[in-house]
Amino acid sequence: MSAQVSSMLIRGRAGLAVNKPTEPVPTGWVWVPVNSVARQETGHTPSRSRPEWWGGDIPWIGIRDARLHHGGVIYDTLQTTNPLGLANSSARLLPKGTVCLSRTASVGYVTVMGRDMATSQDFVTWTCSEALVPEFLVKALIAEGEGLRKFGKGTTHTTIYSRRSGRFTFVSHPWPSKSASWPSWIRSPRNPPAPATNSPASKPSSPATSRPS
Repeated sequence: MSAQVSSMLIRGRAGLAVNKPTEPVPTGWVWVPVNSVARQETGHTPSRSRPEWWGGDIPWIGIRDARLHHGGVIYDTLQTTNPLGLANSSARLLPKGTVCLSRTASVGYVTVMGRDMATSQDFVTWTCSEALVPEFLVKALIAEGEGLRKFGKGTTHTTIYSRRSGRFTFVSHPWPSKSASWPSWIRSPRNPPAPATNSPASKPSSPATSRPS
């Protein structure tokens, strides 16, 4: 990793940044590196030329799934894989509660795994420790909206590379909990709420930019 990438500050429009900003935050809140309270990973796509690696009981999240379940919890996917698909690719079975962010051309879809699942390489994922409630990270990511594109590279097809997502920091209470009050930048009405279910009626709006066709 170059020194420029490791030290360059990219400030988001809400409470997220690449590297730690120097400006003060409200009393009781601190800048926290995401990877200090969550394990970052990505996914992979088993070979399409091997049909025996597809189908089965392991949900596999693709961009269309993230679009359908943006802001909420995902339990079922349009495609599934199986132990052979995982064993013969870099895809991994990630635990329930893992937060997924689409990071390629369709930057900005955020969802939480409702059960153990795998994803494509179009996502960066965070499996939260006890120090971070997944819902809090979801709200922090959604609050950025189109600002997430600032963290990527490319104009026509923006991609957030792992070098950047690995240095995400966010404004957090020292120990976020479901009972904590959200700061004003998360409570903003422009941010879609995380629905309790995946029903179409409760589905929030899609990101403002980079929507997949």
